[in-house]
Amino acid sequence: MADTQKLARELANLDDVDWFAVLTEAQAQRRDKFGPDGSGEEPHAAISRDDFATWMAQRHLASDPDIREVIYLPFNAPQNVVRFLEINVLLNISDEGKIEPVDFSPDINQLNFQVLVADITPTQWERIEAKQLSLPSGWDLRDCRMLGRDSKHE
Repeated sequence: MADTQKLARELANLDDVDWFAVLTEAQAQRRDKFGPDGSGEEPHAAISRDDFATWMAQRHLASDPDIREVIYLPFNAPQNVVRFLEINVLLNISDEGKIEPVDFSPDINQLNFQVLVADITPTQWERIEAKQLSLPSGWDLRDCRMLGRDSKHE
């Protein structure tokens, strides 16, 4: 693995045009690299909700370097609904704000999953864990699964 501090220094010295060109190319290569088992193929029609959630989390992590963790919330969700909290380190919102999910359902033939994503800050995640900030109605942390960059995707 490359010396990350040396690489970071080199990147920091790039002008804006080169900096964004490098980021764009790196993101494109990561999107190509990640998919189910790195293949980039769409999931099959008989995939379980949990396996589909893992596949979607991998895609979100690969396409957005600002997402540090995807938290999958299957408890009490309808069988065709995948609920994610995504901890985004560059999210610029109030840590006091209400958490609102957005529909990120992919258009994949023969799959009938709705994907709801609520982007949150690291501070909001701490407040959720401390029960100081509420999740969207019906969402629950029971049986949640962390699908982050360092976790093993089951």
